[in-house]
Amino acid sequence: MTFTALTSGALAALVLHIYLSRAGFDLAVLWENVFANARQLRTTGPWWAAAGLAFATGGAVARR
Repeated sequence: MTFTALTSGALAALVLHIYLSRAGFDLAVLWENVFANARQLRTTGPWWAAAGLAFATGGAVARR
């Protein structure tokens, strides 16, 4: 059950990464921008979205 929850969370984060890449948010470039200008916290939004989605999906699958 735990393996299924972890796998589901990782796949959900991967799907979000693909969606954001097609929408014009390249996470690698955003990560470089965080170090270039530390005040641009909006660039961390997609990273938090991927982590949050993986956490929520894994929790939902584990609950069942």
